[in-house]
Amino acid sequence: MRSAAVFVAASVVLVAGCGTGTPEIPPELLQQPDASGSGYPGGPYGLQAGVLENLTFPGWRDPVEAAFDPASLETLAFADFYDPSGASGARLLLVNTAAVWCLACKVEHEELPALVEERRAAGLRAISLLFQDASGKPASADNLAGWGETFETNFPLGLDADFLLEPYAGSNAQPLNLFVDPRTMQILRYWYGDQRSEIWPWVDARLAAP
Repeated sequence: MRSAAVFVAASVVLVAGCGTGTPEIPPELLQQPDASGSGYPGGPYGLQAGVLENLTFPGWRDPVEAAFDPASLETLAFADFYDPSGASGARLLLVNTAAVWCLACKVEHEELPALVEERRAAGLRAISLLFQDASGKPASADNLAGWGETFETNFPLGLDADFLLEPYAGSNAQPLNLFVDPRTMQILRYWYGDQRSEIWPWVDARLAAP
């Protein structure tokens, strides 16, 4: 597991947390240069540091077009959503995690494709990552196909069998709904569990803001 950063960025809001009294540090002072040369924002990464690490996963950019075919998996990366100029029209990125055993994840996903599609024109983008099967073991490509077909997922869908997002949400804190600014990859806010009554009013207000 990646170690957590020691700084707390002002942009990260805990759903049920208390103030720590830690001085606010501008995100640009926390970031280090990107050693890869990809242009993606540098670290430190994580919830406390406030920047989403550029992780990669097998999956589908367009699951419907790929017909949820496990033989058609491609590489997805958070860098795919990085848009510093805003040219793509993306204003907010939702990173969602799910597990086959997770009842709250299933309830959420019954509505999630429609909720995302309704807000696409306003600038919402999404990626969902499946990490465990019904027995709590690493999810497989077949699990991913079954999940996508069941819920008719119409946005990027990936397989996180190594649970790379565990530092952002442990297996008992599911689903994770983490919102990121695509221009900076700064983490704006996140929720654990089924918090739909709080999440979507916040999303609508964020998308409506100038």
